[in-house]
Amino acid sequence: MKTTNKAKRNIWVFWALGEASISAVSVFILKLAGLEIGVIDQAIVMTLALSLFQVIFSAFTVFFGRKYQVKSREIGWMVAFGFIGFFMDVMALTVFQLGGSIIIFSLIFSLSIIPGAVIDRVWFGIRFSWRQIIGIMVGALAIYSMFGWPSFGGNFSGQIPVWVWLSVLVSIAAALNQGISVKVRNSNPLVMNMVGGAAMVILAMAALMIRGNLDLIYKSEQPFPLLWQLSFVLGLLVVGQWTCNLSTYRYGQEITITLKKLVVRSGFLLLSAGLGALFFSEAFSIPQIVGIVLFLVSFALIKEEAWQFLANKVKI
Repeated sequence: MKTTNKAKRNIWVFWALGEASISAVSVFILKLAGLEIGVIDQAIVMTLALSLFQVIFSAFTVFFGRKYQVKSREIGWMVAFGFIGFFMDVMALTVFQLGGSIIIFSLIFSLSIIPGAVIDRVWFGIRFSWRQIIGIMVGALAIYSMFGWPSFGGNFSGQIPVWVWLSVLVSIAAALNQGISVKVRNSNPLVMNMVGGAAMVILAMAALMIRGNLDLIYKSEQPFPLLWQLSFVLGLLVVGQWTCNLSTYRYGQEITITLKKLVVRSGFLLLSAGLGALFFSEAFSIPQIVGIVLFLVSFALIKEEAWQFLANKVKI
């Protein structure tokens, strides 16, 4: 009986690992799409398709569910959320078009906690502590380790591929959207996804129109049918991610947000590394493992709630 009760209490772990798995598969699909994309217009088309599925699902849920009131100021933040999301998605696809690594992209994306800490300081007046500054330096070491400890000789910055800088921009964009999410945290997330998704659709259509390639939406030759199909799969994965996220807290009512994030982020990085190594022959050796460990240390140092959680557990 005790074993059964313990197993029930630990069901949340499976949901958390489910969320991690879906996140890793989503990045895997982005990699597949990136390999099919030849020009930036194709990345815009896929972003448009993904945004459309997001809007349709969110709008259906909102209009046939409970009614919500949204303030005009919140709508402005939601539109900004969508605009940033558009550039973030296009840049993420471009990362893999340029030959980006799944594991390095996933780590840099996870390290959005670093620009997130800066946003906390600028937008919300939360000051840095020495522990967080050390955490940022450890995060930089994690990225360095992911590259296999390269030499600093010569033009080191020139050795860094363009897709790495784009990954950093994606990470910063993700942090900005996290900041916006905090600004409108009292709003219905489905309304936010609907408005933000609509903004992404409008921006994608405008971009294609300005570039004179609006007809790409109706193209029937490859890779366009494949991009629409992958977008649909990604849309379903997003729904699954939401389900796992909510179910983790439903079945683990005693867990903390920090513990859940540690499980999800650890699983996400390990699974991303496994998919990259298995399907794309990406490096996954001691430097990459050290990089993941350093990321977890960085996470614990930067996130105040993570530090407090660990401090209570080990009596720091």
